[in-house]
Amino acid sequence: MQVVSGIIKDKTAGVTSTPLSLIKSIFYTGENQMTARSVSKICVVDGCESRLIQGHGLCHVHYMRLRRTGSVQLPVRPPTVLEQPSLFWDRVRVTDSDQCWTWQDSLDYNGYGVLWMPEYKKTYRAHRVAFYLHYGHWANPVTRHTCDNPPCCNPAHLLAGTVAENNQDKVDRNRQAKGRALNVAKLTEDQVREIRKRGVLYATGSGKGSPNSQRALAAEFGVSRPIIRLILKNELWRHVT
Repeated sequence: MQVVSGIIKDKTAGVTSTPLSLIKSIFYTGENQMTARSVSKICVVDGCESRLIQGHGLCHVHYMRLRRTGSVQLPVRPPTVLEQPSLFWDRVRVTDSDQCWTWQDSLDYNGYGVLWMPEYKKTYRAHRVAFYLHYGHWANPVTRHTCDNPPCCNPAHLLAGTVAENNQDKVDRNRQAKGRALNVAKLTEDQVREIRKRGVLYATGSGKGSPNSQRALAAEFGVSRPIIRLILKNELWRHVT
């Protein structure tokens, strides 16, 4: 096979690549009356052995990449916060060690800092990432705040814990939604007190068909009988006295 101002890719000759400039020169100028397909039947990119040549001596994958990006090489992936922690801490307002370090970027609807983690292809809360960067492992299953400040990323204010411990923290700090704070609540605190008061009257002998029976109370307040029963047993709305 004739060699034209460079190395022609030919497996039988043991040659493994052809300069892309040579292929383009032949393709565009018709040098020696040869075409790109006749010069090489294997993709000209080093390390690619595809024989499905589409254009410019390139396989379909590299040809489409050349059209999209202007290069046959993969774009350089930017470093992640786990690889370069400064990318994370640059978005945190770091102050004294005993104070809260507030996340300065995006927040979710609960006020927690959030960031996209491309290596996991999901959004993570910033305080969980802060825990990992400082201690070298994830806090599973949850990361708790001792400062009760959602955007805080100070590792000194973070603890690994269970879901039960995290829920108990909410109760102890009076952050657990209850009563009318719940969007699905149909009753008010005053209505619950009225139900319990009338339930006591019924229990003392108001008689069958009384407006204070569980059936009557359920119909009057627009809830089910089991709800009335649980309220009277103090298993629902326990915070109302």
